[in-house]
Amino acid sequence: MKNKITLIDFIKGTILSFILGFLATIPWILLATFTSFFVGFLGYLIGLAAYKGFVIGAGKAHKAAIFVIIPVILLAIPFSEIISFLLINRLDGFTFTFTGFLHYLFLPFILKQLLINISIGYFIAFLGAFGLIRNIFKYGALPTQDNSVAQTIPEIKPEPAPRSSNHSEEV
Repeated sequence: MKNKITLIDFIKGTILSFILGFLATIPWILLATFTSFFVGFLGYLIGLAAYKGFVIGAGKAHKAAIFVIIPVILLAIPFSEIISFLLINRLDGFTFTFTGFLHYLFLPFILKQLLINISIGYFIAFLGAFGLIRNIFKYGALPTQDNSVAQTIPEIKPEPAPRSSNHSEEV
């Protein structure tokens, strides 16, 4: 049985993937803002949320999710890094106009720090998403707890343990 997806399902999956992917940036923004730590490891959440959004929106898992997960990661990580950067500076008392923000953003030492953080975020996010993408290519979907999503994943059943015989030794 072929795992086909309609254009309408793909569009619904894409929209929900972007929504959930960008909602997954909230932990990144909050932790980066209030702890001042780099939280690139949360990039994995963005990829996972994007995949789950696609599955919910499309109604099933499909290899087309790969073409949605990657753009969500590419857009959401710089978004979360720039928003947390703005919030950190806002909490420190800076106020920005749009042109003032762009001027400040492109100062060499600020731009360098942002690009380093975004690059590390991409690395960690794609490292985490690699497992998702590999499973999508291998199985056509990701296994779920109830195995309802992935019909193409081979089911592995454990073999029964051999029965032991009760031999009574005569004395």
